[in-house]
Amino acid sequence: MNNHHPDFPYEVIYVVSDSELATCVQQLYLQTEISVDLEFDKDRVHYGFTLSLLQIAASNTIYVIDALKGMDLAPLFKVFETSSILKVMHCPGEDLRLLHHLSCYPTPLLDTEIAAKLLNYEMTSLAVMLSLKLGVQLDKSLQKSDWTKRPISPAQLDYAAQDVVYLATLKTCLLEEAASKNCLSYIVQENKYLSQIRYKIDKRDNFLKKEDFLNFNSQERYLLNELLIYRDQLAEQLNLPAYRTIDDTFIRAIVKKEVDLKNWGQLKGLHPKLRDQKSKIDFGNRMAQIQQQLEKTIAIQQNEPSITNNKKNKPNENHTREHKDFWKQKLFDPIQQSLANEFGNFAFRYILSSSLVNDLIQHKTSIRQIQPTYKQDLIIATAQQLNLDLKGFL
Repeated sequence: MNNHHPDFPYEVIYVVSDSELATCVQQLYLQTEISVDLEFDKDRVHYGFTLSLLQIAASNTIYVIDALKGMDLAPLFKVFETSSILKVMHCPGEDLRLLHHLSCYPTPLLDTEIAAKLLNYEMTSLAVMLSLKLGVQLDKSLQKSDWTKRPISPAQLDYAAQDVVYLATLKTCLLEEAASKNCLSYIVQENKYLSQIRYKIDKRDNFLKKEDFLNFNSQERYLLNELLIYRDQLAEQLNLPAYRTIDDTFIRAIVKKEVDLKNWGQLKGLHPKLRDQKSKIDFGNRMAQIQQQLEKTIAIQQNEPSITNNKKNKPNENHTREHKDFWKQKLFDPIQQSLANEFGNFAFRYILSSSLVNDLIQHKTSIRQIQPTYKQDLIIATAQQLNLDLKGFL
């Protein structure tokens, strides 16, 4: 399907068959640069990570490729992996995670958001950057629409196309600005490193949130996580996002024994397909299995030789905090301030973030392990200018 956009000089081609995809791929191989974006569902409408559309801008043509039409995408993935064609994307972390899961590893890449961050922009979303740099106002109202629903509406098709049509122009503007600020080489390093990263789909075996460690003891946390794993299995069977099968609040109330499971069919927070007697029995059986496993674990721990608490060997929390504060104030605060003066109050956080400082102080990493390497060079050079000794953190 072809569609000429009424306001912009580009053609949208909706690709739904292998023959149309072959024609698309043939044209893409003629390019030295393409812009790429994906639309997908990630545990919002259905279970799991589902690719829906791939949008590709090549010169004045936008290809919107429907990944749910059963086409063999391998020829397109080969284009993405062709080193002579630059792939321009914006904040592609989740897109790359999905493509890597599908055994596609795009290279080379250029992420316009990385460029924006290094150029000291406070807000770096695509909509904000297009507004600031190009005066283009994107309508993001369809961002959270159901991209797995077919047929795709004309409004969705247009939305998908506009996510890539401006990327090449935005890239040019940002790289020109980077050249004028002498930080173009940093952006080149960042994107070379991005092309080498291999993302993995997180294992679905740990569903605890930070607040769970405050609100639940260790035994309750074990029970909670096991129930959340069971919920995830039910969600996969129903092809639904987990939150739509059994509500989070409901699960946590069960762990706190605030729910009477005898009234299973009338309880709020259950999907209608789980209100039957079989689901009640299955849930009760799983609860019993988890409790038995927990009791076995506790019994094993109780039978193990006790280790006498030696306060001399226990790390002193106050001492650890003082140690951290000392090095932060002595070394890293001055370095961060100097980087802020040179690159701006937002860019310096991308070069030397507070979380990275914490990892350095706790020796979870070292300066020589930071990637890309320009960050190492900047941190070391800044320390030398300030007469600060980084020995012990290199």
